[in-house]
Amino acid sequence: MTATTISQLTEQLARGQRCAVAGDLHGARTALDHIPATLQTAALLVCRASVDRELGNAAAAREALAQAHHLSGNDALLVRRALTVPSIMQGRAGIETDRARTMRDFDALLAAPLRIDDPAIELPSLDFYYAYHGANDLPLRRKLGQLLRRACPSLAFVAPHAAAGAGPGPRHSRLRVGFASEHLRDHTIGHLNRALIAGLDPRRFETVALFLGGVRDAVATSIADTVAHRLDVPLELDQAREHIAGAELDALVYLDIGMGSFSYLLAHARLAPLQLASWGHPVTTGLDTVDGFLSSATEIDGADAHYAERLVRLPDPTVVYPRPTLEAPLRRDELGLPDDANLYLCPQSLFKLHPDFDVLLAEILGRDPRGVVVLLQPKYTAWRDAFLERLEAVRPGVGGRLLWLPPMPRQRYLALLAAGDVMLDPIHFGGGHTTLEALAMGTPVITWPSRLLRGRLTLSWYRALGLSHVAADRATDYVDTAVRLATDRAARDALRAELQARSGRLFGQRAAATALEHVLTRGAEPG
Repeated sequence: MTATTISQLTEQLARGQRCAVAGDLHGARTALDHIPATLQTAALLVCRASVDRELGNAAAAREALAQAHHLSGNDALLVRRALTVPSIMQGRAGIETDRARTMRDFDALLAAPLRIDDPAIELPSLDFYYAYHGANDLPLRRKLGQLLRRACPSLAFVAPHAAAGAGPGPRHSRLRVGFASEHLRDHTIGHLNRALIAGLDPRRFETVALFLGGVRDAVATSIADTVAHRLDVPLELDQAREHIAGAELDALVYLDIGMGSFSYLLAHARLAPLQLASWGHPVTTGLDTVDGFLSSATEIDGADAHYAERLVRLPDPTVVYPRPTLEAPLRRDELGLPDDANLYLCPQSLFKLHPDFDVLLAEILGRDPRGVVVLLQPKYTAWRDAFLERLEAVRPGVGGRLLWLPPMPRQRYLALLAAGDVMLDPIHFGGGHTTLEALAMGTPVITWPSRLLRGRLTLSWYRALGLSHVAADRATDYVDTAVRLATDRAARDALRAELQARSGRLFGQRAAATALEHVLTRGAEPG
């Protein structure tokens, strides 16, 4: 390869990277297309696959990963290929096809002699997007766990103090409990859990904050200040396992397994006699090394079939969450919102919006000619284009009734929540932290609970408030409630007043901490 060729290759790669950072995936793809096929490397093909997936062209992404495997022999690329689905769902039929193909690919890989030396590096992402498909992920996650353990036996590490025969009972005068996440910082997980962690009785529990990747900001520092010990855990599996094993924890609580790949890979190990997963990412781990799943009392009867772990139903609310405070309300015009519209807020990531939800959005806007749905601008313009294409297929012209707002600071975001008429909870995977903040601002949240926990968290908050009747039980009820509350100010103000009057039942409650103390003391008992 000549110096000129290397220079041209470097220039195109740099251009592609700049386009991707700016959210222009089409520009990034064009830059990669200018690299001749004769110069393609495995790394370039992996980059191309990432861009294609985000553009919604999962078939092209899988083909690029297959070519990359052919060039490199890296078996992790075959796992990534099996797990490649569009970031923005492209219809119910496509979802079902993708999931069936993934399971077939897993079966084929389980029959092959795969080897993955360092999955933390070779598998930077796993099955994150599957959680938004509205399906029971237990079969998929079980099979993924089996596949990875076969390809990388070192995942099944066992800490000496947690090995069978290491001796019964706790090893310390107080139960030493670790809380692990890559997101113990200014993030939904940090905000939802810091008061819960701080709320455990220090006379009985010695708390350890496990910062996967290290402490990063003021929220992380505030969490570190409330625990007995902090442990900055490197994002390298061997080192991480040794660090955590050295802490000799009696119990280890993973706050969001599956939101990132590292905590999921770490959870394959036995690092404490009792290991629990919490609902920060409300999907089963599929792993036999996780003993219990900390969920909500709002789980349906028979929900045990959704989990590999023993299901532990904590009382609602399942968090100890101080009520957020809006320092200064903002007018709609200050927020870039129209004064003369009925505002339906839906400030969720676009990959959360299931195609089934499109029908509800279209029906609401069809029923309310003054209605505007407020969404947040996505990471990539291609995501917005894919979502709009889906929505326009349901009701042509409805895309003009959407208002896209840029990311904003927390106080401005709370002001936005307060300024809306109602918030729309997406079906199949609804809001958790987002709903809590909206209810704190007195804004009604329209929800239609699904059978899976990820679509029932808003119901759990309403149950804590004693307002479970607000939740819809069918599609028509969802649309009727949304339009009625958005267009009938008296009805909306009455519900707002009730939300404010009952807010003490939801915010600052210690029931979840008390229940968690019981679980930690008694083990992950069913119930």
